[in-house]
Amino acid sequence: MKTTRCLSSLPSFFSLLSALLLTSLICSSPNIDAATTESFSESGTWQCPVGVTQIKVECWGAGGAGGQGRTTTTVAGGGGGGGGAYASVTLTVTPGSFYTYTVGTGGATITANGGDSFFANTSTVLAKGGLGGGAATSGVGGAGGSGGASASCVGDVKYSGGAGATGAAGGGAQAGGAGGASAGFYANGNAAATTTPGSSQTGGAAGGTAATSAAGGAGHWPGGGGGGPAGSAGVNSTPGTGGGGKVAITYTLPTGDPELVSEYQQLEDIKAILTTIAANTAGNSSVTVDFTPVIAALDDITHIVEACAIAGGLAVGLVLWRLILLSKNQRSLF
Repeated sequence: MKTTRCLSSLPSFFSLLSALLLTSLICSSPNIDAATTESFSESGTWQCPVGVTQIKVECWGAGGAGGQGRTTTTVAGGGGGGGGAYASVTLTVTPGSFYTYTVGTGGATITANGGDSFFANTSTVLAKGGLGGGAATSGVGGAGGSGGASASCVGDVKYSGGAGATGAAGGGAQAGGAGGASAGFYANGNAAATTTPGSSQTGGAAGGTAATSAAGGAGHWPGGGGGGPAGSAGVNSTPGTGGGGKVAITYTLPTGDPELVSEYQQLEDIKAILTTIAANTAGNSSVTVDFTPVIAALDDITHIVEACAIAGGLAVGLVLWRLILLSKNQRSLF
């Protein structure tokens, strides 16, 4: 004979504790939430903290490298690299979940484009990298690279990077073109003008300096375009590298009692254990334990505990601890 044990008497008890927790929450003094921003210059994986359900993600594409200067016949300077674009979006996330992000690499070789930066995938939020500066030809300076185009970005807010400047041409040593600036929080990046780098916008970065007799200057982080190298007879100058991209994640982190935040996670763990036990006994021909009422009650209480942790209620500490002990002891009944 198959026996099913349903813990139907427990919800009323948990409801009583829920009411007590809620009362303590109302009587407690809430703390002010603190905004936290994490910035990344390399690709990786980010875990959403407990209590966080919404984030703002900002991306900057990497800057393009400067172009090659002409060193024979009629010398000319290489073009400056374009600055990276900016894109941002607000997303709903799941506490404890992992999310990947990719940070674009700055152009590091002659005329190399800057890499794109994005979060989760290229259709969630993406900022384009700047294009590399053009190589000079006989008597003609290399063209400046275009900045990362906002039209090719993905996000709620999008701005283009600034263009690099064209290299100079003529007899004798000729300067390269300066690098364009990356886009900022509120505006497109500034374009370079001959040997003057694009200046930085708020949140963005300036382009690299143009070389008048040697290698181009590197673009600033994040996303500044690299400066073009000079064109000088018999001298192979090195182009400036583009500034690397960036991904920034901003969220509101609960500033309440850290012990409550920890206990919230323990309740989540208990629910997971009960769910696993129920799944393992589902195929048992002699007994099935119905944990549904317990899991449902724990789910309700978990939300209240999370709110208490965020609000910083101190009065709920003792009640919460007794609840956790009771929840853990329930496993001995089965």
